[in-house]
Amino acid sequence: LYDFFHPTVTEIAEYDRNNNSEFIPTLEAYLTYVDNPSEAAKNLNVHKNTLFYRINKIKELFGLILNDGYERAKILTTLSFMKLK
Repeated sequence: LYDFFHPTVTEIAEYDRNNNSEFIPTLEAYLTYVDNPSEAAKNLNVHKNTLFYRINKIKELFGLILNDGYERAKILTTLSFMKLK
C-alpha cells in the first residue's frame, strides 16, 4: 500500500506526531466535506475559521494543492490506506 501513498500525507502525519497537531484529521474532514466546510468543522468540533486556518497552514507548510480533484482523491486514498495499517 505504501507505493500508493501520497508522499506529503506521510510528512503531515509525521509532523502531527512530532508537534501534537491535528492536521491529518483536519485534512480528512476538509476533503470529506469539501463542499460543506461548516460540516467539516462540526465533525472536528472546531469553529469554521479554525478549520480554514489549519488548511491554510497545511498548504503553507507542505505545499499541497487542494483545488485539484485528482490530487484530493490521491490524498483521500492515502488517508484511507493509513487507517488499514
